[in-house]
Amino acid sequence: MRDIVSKAPFGDIASEEIEQALGRIFAQDGFVKSPALASFLKFVVDETLAGRGDRLKAFAIATQALQRRTDFDPQTQSIVRVQAKRLRESLDAYYAGPGASDPIVIALPLGAYRPTIERRRGGGSPSTANPPPAEAAPLTPQRLWLLVGLSQGNNILVAAVVAAAILFWLGVGGFRGGGGADAPIEAPPELTVAFAGSEADPAGLPARIQTRIESGLANFDYFRVVLAGATPGSAATPDYALTGAATPLGGGQEIEMRLKRVATGELIWSRRWPEIDASDAQALDSLARTIVIAVGDIGGGALFADIRARIARAKASQTGYGCVIAAEEFIRDRNYAEERATLNCLDAEISTHPQNVMALTTLSSILLAEYINALPESRGVADLQRALQLARRAYDLAPQRPSSQAALFGARFYDKRFDDAFELAREALAQGPQSSLLTGRIARAYISRGAYDEGVAQLQKSPAGMPAASAALLTLVALMRADREGAYDYARRQQTAATPLGLVTRILAFHEHGDEAGAAEAMRTLNADFPGFARGIPAALDRHALTDAIQRRLLDGLAAAGFAPPKP
Repeated sequence: MRDIVSKAPFGDIASEEIEQALGRIFAQDGFVKSPALASFLKFVVDETLAGRGDRLKAFAIATQALQRRTDFDPQTQSIVRVQAKRLRESLDAYYAGPGASDPIVIALPLGAYRPTIERRRGGGSPSTANPPPAEAAPLTPQRLWLLVGLSQGNNILVAAVVAAAILFWLGVGGFRGGGGADAPIEAPPELTVAFAGSEADPAGLPARIQTRIESGLANFDYFRVVLAGATPGSAATPDYALTGAATPLGGGQEIEMRLKRVATGELIWSRRWPEIDASDAQALDSLARTIVIAVGDIGGGALFADIRARIARAKASQTGYGCVIAAEEFIRDRNYAEERATLNCLDAEISTHPQNVMALTTLSSILLAEYINALPESRGVADLQRALQLARRAYDLAPQRPSSQAALFGARFYDKRFDDAFELAREALAQGPQSSLLTGRIARAYISRGAYDEGVAQLQKSPAGMPAASAALLTLVALMRADREGAYDYARRQQTAATPLGLVTRILAFHEHGDEAGAAEAMRTLNADFPGFARGIPAALDRHALTDAIQRRLLDGLAAAGFAPPKP
């Protein structure tokens, strides 16, 4: 599918062009959330550019890029081969999707660690050409902090990778929210979808894709899709317009999508897909799902990121629609100091609008978190029962929406109605890729019940990429598989300190790796930030619906590390 003219690793390709190509790659969610892959790629590219590509060996990659110890044995340890396979797959996915228009192609051939650096036909020089920016998961200030957090404890090479990704985002691509104050958003914004085709498209490709996209986007709660021919409801014109175009290319059609804010004409997101076969219904379904997720998913969609940024700039009081979005931010960032204000806001919204599905599911999620983590506002089992009621009401109102499915699945699971919960999960997943919220909860449930392979597979399938909260889950999986090195690698990530269960896994991983200072700091954080959980850890682990084997492993590990709960 690639059209390459220069196959030399250097040729006429300047080092600045290669750095820009790496920046576009590292800005992608898969690399942001997997610094090991970014470090691997940066190391082998740098070594090749330095003239040492022929001498690249597994030992050097393991010790200098993947932070393995000097006693690493490439004959018995497969981490380099595994990461090389993942890197090839990630690069292939990137160039088949957001990087389809990149002028420079970097690849890792099978059976080798020396990368190739190639120029695509007609690619030109990035200094003179202006190709459409590669799509990246929207980067808010919180995501920039995540980038920095992922590099904590890694070498300077990873820090350089992170810096390159941030600089690329600031200067070239990614989310482009405008400055200045915005008016408060008092109701869900409205979105139209329009698709233009060409005379050379007798199969009616635009209409078929538009229908699929509209149907998928209609499943999200925080905006309203205005169908073709309908009149916008709350304003004379819609707030956002998602437009597409299909033009003949090769044996198929090139699809280009653009998301704009109508009032300002500002481009929020864009992406191209070359050579789509209009006669392949399965390919059209997959394309439509990809577009729907990239635009609308609450875990990383461009539209949700722009709405959040607008509300933050407006600095409006937390009422109505703004209240619900702020509550979603609470779930993502876990700012427990605002817990009571968030709960009161959602209660008021549901009282005024009892059929607000997004408010129902968001409050249900917060109440579940209070229950299982013994947060300060928790009312114990009463929170679980109310979470069930709210999720059931949301599901009855909108049974096809991923947010409704995720809320009811979570409530049933933590009520230990495992058969009912997983039956709902199977039904939801059978409809195709769902929101990152749903796939993340299903993954966590699988891992909690000891189905590690299934859980990790779900994390990898998440539409928005590997969820940030997955670090704690992957640490737990590594601990249960007696993979001390893997557990320590995952536990060092900043996200493991965001939840009490993550802190428990961090304590064990640090202690068993010999990092006693890190284990002690994790204990202090657990006691200070989550005292209710820390004072009753056996009961808390049971509320998390962990298997008996997992609970014993964690309790024994805490005892071995010398954990002492805070005094009442």
